[in-house]
Amino acid sequence: MTDASTELAKKRIMFIKSEDFNFIAYNILVVLDVLKCDSSVRPFKDHRKLSFLVDFASSPVLAPMLERQLRLKSDLSRRDVHTLAVAYASGASRKHFVARIVNSLITKGFVEVRKGEHDLDLDVWIKREKVPETFISSDLYLLERENIKKVAAISSHIRTLTFPTFLDRFFERHGVTVWHS
Repeated sequence: MTDASTELAKKRIMFIKSEDFNFIAYNILVVLDVLKCDSSVRPFKDHRKLSFLVDFASSPVLAPMLERQLRLKSDLSRRDVHTLAVAYASGASRKHFVARIVNSLITKGFVEVRKGEHDLDLDVWIKREKVPETFISSDLYLLERENIKKVAAISSHIRTLTFPTFLDRFFERHGVTVWHS
């Protein structure tokens, strides 16, 4: 087993991805850290995108799949569209859970928020001084960090995209039907 697959296996044992508070919280912090969302001047706009980015961060196939599609300038295969549709459904089903996790991270002092441009969204940023340096520099989340870098390369404005634009760029354009915006 390679080091990467060993780490992935460890994480599968440690967490139940879709339901684990810590897994999602860690991934939210990784997303905010990698995208340098670390102040009210540079927030992650609209926390609802985080629900979907957890899958892009933690999946060994999603970000590389979209990166490959962009590089080759080709359409996704039916199997890839199905994989993306499953990721969309997972993200949509956990959006309220992610909102509770963001609230918990506020309470614990790891993130700050402000009301976003619309009624339902919050702008979020990490409070680096409150997050242990060992977490920020941990190799345990290397895959997640690399995947978020790939997502940022796919859409350089991921931090500031509106929620509807995010859904369009990462799901609808690739043939996934979305049921909310």
